[in-house]
Amino acid sequence: MNGEMGTTGGNPDIAMGGGPDIAMGPDMAIPAAPTLGAQIDRLGRGTINVAVTNPFNLAEPNGNRDATRDKYNQDGNSAMWVANWSPQLQINLAVYDGADTKCGNQALACGMLTGCPMGYTPTAGTTYKPLGDLLADDRLYLDTTKVMCGGLYLAREVAAGGVETGDCGGRTPTKGEDVVDFMYTVATVGAGPVAQGMYPVNDGVVDGDGTNVSLTAFPFLDNPN
Repeated sequence: MNGEMGTTGGNPDIAMGGGPDIAMGPDMAIPAAPTLGAQIDRLGRGTINVAVTNPFNLAEPNGNRDATRDKYNQDGNSAMWVANWSPQLQINLAVYDGADTKCGNQALACGMLTGCPMGYTPTAGTTYKPLGDLLADDRLYLDTTKVMCGGLYLAREVAAGGVETGDCGGRTPTKGEDVVDFMYTVATVGAGPVAQGMYPVNDGVVDGDGTNVSLTAFPFLDNPN
């Protein structure tokens, strides 16, 4: 562009010259950001709303399955998530815990990573509260001071409960972090199998090849199934 200011095609909205190549006129102004409406969805950890809020379609405190899921998605007050949702989750965690006919072996049942001690007495609002509280706070935690990110799902949450692994937490796309299988397993048979990299209670979905997942090379994820 030369140093002469002028207009093109008789349109005064576009000026060309030695300054900005294009000067924006009124009809080219950037529109204001839209006003956000009511929250309709949220997702911090996979499977919480699908698998734990009301998966069995019971007449629970927040209604049937669909009503419960809608209320959960619309709850934007993160400061109240534990208070609002842990009691709801505990109802269904109790169902999962008994699915293998061994009540008390669920991860964090009775506040212990390996589950309740022998001879425990189930107590409403107590037995499943630790895991219910953890899951109700539906967001992923990542510790950027940790240099090891080995794919331990909920590592920071577990560390807050007294078991430090040194892992940064969060969630990576590696095969070892199948959060659906993780959830079903720890809720049903406990943390023992997960510690050995096994997920005996799972959704049956299998990665087709597992060879293209990367933590360093874009686009990171494997080809779709």
